[in-house]
Amino acid sequence: MVVEVLCGRKLWYIFQCHGSSADDSMIEEYMGDWAPGFIPSPDEWEAKLVLLEHGSAFYMCPDTHHTMLTLENLIVKGHHIYAMTTLAKSVMGWIHTCILEYRIANVIHPELHKLLLCIMCHFYRVMTNDNDKGFHYLEIPEMSRNGLLDIITLGNLCIFSFMLLPCIEESHEQVKIAIATATGAYLSLIRKTFWTLGFITNDFNGKETDNEGSFDEEEQSQSGDQDEENSEDASGSEYKP
Repeated sequence: MVVEVLCGRKLWYIFQCHGSSADDSMIEEYMGDWAPGFIPSPDEWEAKLVLLEHGSAFYMCPDTHHTMLTLENLIVKGHHIYAMTTLAKSVMGWIHTCILEYRIANVIHPELHKLLLCIMCHFYRVMTNDNDKGFHYLEIPEMSRNGLLDIITLGNLCIFSFMLLPCIEESHEQVKIAIATATGAYLSLIRKTFWTLGFITNDFNGKETDNEGSFDEEEQSQSGDQDEENSEDASGSEYKP
């Protein structure tokens, strides 16, 4: 989100969690008493205050707790930016807004749902088209652990979107077609992503996987060992198929 101040002044408070659950984005955090001066668990939460004046532009990460205080009459202009690096937070922030509605936001932004569905279809189109690895491929999350989790987060939104239909202000029949298309794209894409099994296997075995998430070297090593075994068998005088 970007906030530009055209005239006047405003105080903008943001609250960020730096504890062990900083990336969990639990909805319970939004349902407590967020009165001024209150921070749940001060050991894990940090509050910052920014003074916005004429000419200021403030960039804020999605799904960030915030509140503001207007010091004088002012005019502000806001924009929403949806970046791949904050994709998971964009998804979680919209879900929280959809569930809690005007208790935590003044605008629901139902159009974001359609945009997120389109992003999933875009991922599928680019990642499954070997002949199109041009500029658009740079927009796809890197196939690391974090990149895979971003895709899974967006995919879960596609799968469970029917639960959020009450907050979508358009024909449900049209939305159902879009949801089914995006869900099918996600399921087809995740089946083609061989990183998935590697991450899950290492998690079950209690091993840490390199953030790059590449298992090519391991596959090549295993393939090389197998080739050596076949070579030894083929050269042995006692070998029988």
